[in-house]
Amino acid sequence: MSGIFDRLNAHGISWLDYATDLPEIAIIPTVVKNNPTHVAPIAQFYVDAAAGNLPIVSLVNPDFDVVDAIGSLPPNSPVPPSTRANGEDEENPANINYGENFVSRVVNAILQSPHWTSKNVMLIWCYDEHGGYFDHVPPPAAVVPDNIPPQISASDVQDGYDVYGVRIPAAVVSPWSRKNYVSNVVHDHTSILSFIETKWNLPSMTMRDANADSLLDFFDFTSAAFASPPQLAAPKNSAVSDLTCSTADPNRPIEPYPGGARPTNPNVLPSSASNGVPDYPLAAIAGAGAAFAAWSRRNRSTED
Repeated sequence: MSGIFDRLNAHGISWLDYATDLPEIAIIPTVVKNNPTHVAPIAQFYVDAAAGNLPIVSLVNPDFDVVDAIGSLPPNSPVPPSTRANGEDEENPANINYGENFVSRVVNAILQSPHWTSKNVMLIWCYDEHGGYFDHVPPPAAVVPDNIPPQISASDVQDGYDVYGVRIPAAVVSPWSRKNYVSNVVHDHTSILSFIETKWNLPSMTMRDANADSLLDFFDFTSAAFASPPQLAAPKNSAVSDLTCSTADPNRPIEPYPGGARPTNPNVLPSSASNGVPDYPLAAIAGAGAAFAAWSRRNRSTED
């Protein structure tokens, strides 16, 4: 089955993974193997953003701070917490101020980019995991993506892909974002895929992204509330916060399922191609990885 990057390639939709040390697409080795020209150093992101030359879809990855350590460790050795604490991915036990500084640099690069002036950019800042060990809101039911069962043994927790996990934070940054808006719509990571599929009229890949909300509630295309980029607060000084940042791993027991009962499966729509492309001057920018990613887009008429 083809993935989202195969479809971008097939339809001539430009994309890059801007990586600090490890490209996000390497989580599936065949993706980075088959797309070696779609990886660029993080420094190139700032150059491309300043020039208004970002590809249609971009992923922007933080410093996971493991590459420098891997060469000095015995094979199969865990990366020491003291090393992981210096990464920008905010992965436990990292000093989250490093991630805060990374996000500040990337978001400000977008805010000051010609893409923002042209009102044709959108950035999704999100995480691949939650940052805590408890959520008082029980996860709702999720659409099963396909009929492939999880590969688990008798000793594993017997579960499927029919329930969401703990909530994660996300922000949608664009000149067209609604002011003072907090969405009450259930979104998941495949909502990012759904946005891309809707914007560029690509067919859905699974039942999950076919049923995912496509993030359009975040926007008001009748008025650019943030035509002038807002002034953001400066991030904290990482060197100062290092003095009090603990690198010890937590030791928490597994909590029972919140609420005590699993939710029932939701109604499912069939997987199908998108019905059409909304006519708005948006570029996709998306976030992923434990810090985030970005997708930006010039006006399509200048590239066809």
